[in-house]
Amino acid sequence: MITFDDITVRFGQFTALPSLSLNIDEGEFFTLLGPSGCGKSTALRTLAGFTEPASGRVLVDGRDVTALPSDQRGVGMVFQNYALFPSMSVRENIAFGLKVAKRPKDEIHERVREIASEVALAPAQLDKGVAELSGGQQQRVAIARALVMRPRILLLDEPLSNLDAQLRGQLRIQLKELQQQFGITSIYVTHDQDEAMSMSDRIAVLNQGRVEQVGTPREIYESSASEFVCTFIGSVNRLSDSSVTSLAAHRDSPVRPGLSSYARVERFVLRSKGQAAKTEGLHFQDGSVERADYHGYFSQYAVRVGDKPLTVRIPYHPDAPSFAVGDEVAVGIAADDVLQYAPEEGVIAV
Repeated sequence: MITFDDITVRFGQFTALPSLSLNIDEGEFFTLLGPSGCGKSTALRTLAGFTEPASGRVLVDGRDVTALPSDQRGVGMVFQNYALFPSMSVRENIAFGLKVAKRPKDEIHERVREIASEVALAPAQLDKGVAELSGGQQQRVAIARALVMRPRILLLDEPLSNLDAQLRGQLRIQLKELQQQFGITSIYVTHDQDEAMSMSDRIAVLNQGRVEQVGTPREIYESSASEFVCTFIGSVNRLSDSSVTSLAAHRDSPVRPGLSSYARVERFVLRSKGQAAKTEGLHFQDGSVERADYHGYFSQYAVRVGDKPLTVRIPYHPDAPSFAVGDEVAVGIAADDVLQYAPEEGVIAV
């Protein structure tokens, strides 16, 4: 449905997007994920018509919209700070675009009422000032204002970043449910990995204006296509050369020595020293616990293995062993759980 066709965006001498090419399917919840300054908001604003590319095309349903003004692209946008009008009521904020479009008063009233109900804004809240609402309610007003125009595409630029952690978690679920309810193609910008992983159908990971990988959350996490994606998504340990050499020496091991090698912290196994020898398929090294943190649904340990610190995360289970600082342990990892990368290359299949 949406195509970024070799888009280049420059700001003076700085190239924010050197050559962006992406395809986004109709009805998809698609996330642009990356660190600050990677170009994700620039890509979103280019699609919205707020930023003009130096070259390339933006296509919607095969139609070139690169030169179209924003109000003719059929997009709605929710900004990081919501961009609500503080002097207007909730009702007036939601109705603003309809009034600009000169829709009949009866139609405006009915569409505002309908969309407010859809986003769980009570009738009594419609005549309040936006400053009287909580952050979560203001976010719903911003979404309602975008959706009331019935856009084909919804753009969301870090809309949860100003909320506290608990409210962010609640609104992730609500936002995804709204997107599914309306079936609207949505492009979401965030630097928050948890948001991207929990909400997206597919993710594009950006780094310095370039796409490192496009895939489902599972593909991005389990088969990271580059060293940048591997280290940016989730928590990983870089394996020592000696660990890699030892893993590579196992019969039929897919691990290759001499490459940058990583394993995600929850893929490690932790045993008391001396109790690991009979565990099939795992390579163990002895170590000692330097830190133990209890998080409820998992415990996390910092383990010193030789001169290398490793982080090991153990999910909660009634029978899971517990360790304390100073305990002598064995840390195990399977060769299949190792991600390896050569310089300037993608993932080496293991």
